[in-house]
Amino acid sequence: MEYLKQRFFDENNNIKTFLTDDNCLLSLEHNKHIQENTKKEFVKKFVNKLLDKGILNEQFINSVDDINAWSIDFPSWHGIFDEKKGKRIFIIGSEPHIHFKYLQSVYSFNNERKLEDYLENDHPIFKFISDLLSHKLNISKEEVLMQCYLTDLFPLSPFRGNGKSVGSTDKLQTVIGDTGNWIDIRYKYAKDNLPFEVENVKPEIIITQGKDVFKEVIRILDIKDKPKEIQVTPRKGKNQFIRSVKWKEYEIISVPHIGSSRMRTFWTNNMDKIKEAIMRL
Repeated sequence: MEYLKQRFFDENNNIKTFLTDDNCLLSLEHNKHIQENTKKEFVKKFVNKLLDKGILNEQFINSVDDINAWSIDFPSWHGIFDEKKGKRIFIIGSEPHIHFKYLQSVYSFNNERKLEDYLENDHPIFKFISDLLSHKLNISKEEVLMQCYLTDLFPLSPFRGNGKSVGSTDKLQTVIGDTGNWIDIRYKYAKDNLPFEVENVKPEIIITQGKDVFKEVIRILDIKDKPKEIQVTPRKGKNQFIRSVKWKEYEIISVPHIGSSRMRTFWTNNMDKIKEAIMRL
């Protein structure tokens, strides 16, 4: 996975220990064969490279201690990753919620669990996205998940807990204080790395979680075209929107963020309307 080695400045190829020979992603959270020191070194090398590039500074790094250590949310997928074919669906969020010290994968999506677990018992993003894109791409829900690749604009964040709740831009900015501007840091990293990551994954569709990520992606990729916007009027509550725009040959679609319980209720109650909207893009 040469592009991931480059994205994470992994000169020691620690990433090799995260994968099988077929590029299936192992559980980074619970695999006893991946030592904590390996994870810690992986993060340290990444952070030091960002320091060298001037994206971060020492004061920023020292704004959290090892109790809430800087940690990485590693891109995730299920099944074999064929580097020539890539994955058809690229799902992107802004920044991670780190639940495991030093290293985890996005939504803990990996090859060591069954697809049924994600469809039935895990974060509702898998249930909703598989249903939505199964309809759009005319493939099974299981195949949707097999074609998903999940990532963040910026993969670094402090470990949650010990009194620190960090899962939003505002809360992260509060943690780092005046040592840097979180949005600028995210932008500087993603400006070089997002196009590189997309072109190596080779998706048909890029899904952004929410309007804010969609706008940030447009800024990062310097997209000048006006996005298309389709309103979804729920049976009850606030209107939501499906948005889309093209970048090169890639279709970028924004869907309402599946984060809060309110938005999960919106998805549950209005899936037919969301499907109708996405088919009109």
